[in-house]
Amino acid sequence: LPARFNATPTTVPPPLMITPDPTVRQSVILKKPNDGIPTIGICWKAAELFQGDRKVRSLTDGQVMRLVASTAYKVRWVNLQFGVKADYPISNSNVSSWEQTCAVIDQLDAVVTVDTAVLHLAGAMRKPTALLVSGNSCWKWGKTGKKCFWFKTVDIYRNIGYGFDNGIDLLVADIRNGKFSDVDKRTI
Repeated sequence: LPARFNATPTTVPPPLMITPDPTVRQSVILKKPNDGIPTIGICWKAAELFQGDRKVRSLTDGQVMRLVASTAYKVRWVNLQFGVKADYPISNSNVSSWEQTCAVIDQLDAVVTVDTAVLHLAGAMRKPTALLVSGNSCWKWGKTGKKCFWFKTVDIYRNIGYGFDNGIDLLVADIRNGKFSDVDKRTI
């Protein structure tokens, strides 16, 4: 189909801007202290129904805790994972619908996610987002580069080889160096 329309990843138009329903947003208010620490949503498990038993798009619980524990002094973490309770220091948002997920993302400073629907929602909302992809990532993220073709506000953190460890290390280093600390000053 792309060949039929002479389309490439760089010629696809940007998605329409998505905003939360105001009534749903009023029912889902995040408690964010005004302390200058960014509040970041995290989604680490992908629906991998057709991968057999292989987990190629999801982080392990240990990888999530390494990322969060290594950066908890720089950012405040909020769980965007539907139906999964996260351990401290991640706050659980208890979302139960896509509308509520949209309302929570709208209140966040940024999102960190693997290749999931949450990524596409955050990208369509123009929310600053870090995408963690394994060395076995989907074609739509390209083979190289840090910028995403589909969403201008998404930065890609790639692993070299199988897994996510190199990508997590790069993201931890960026967060420690101030990534997301100025997101409220950006105009997107």
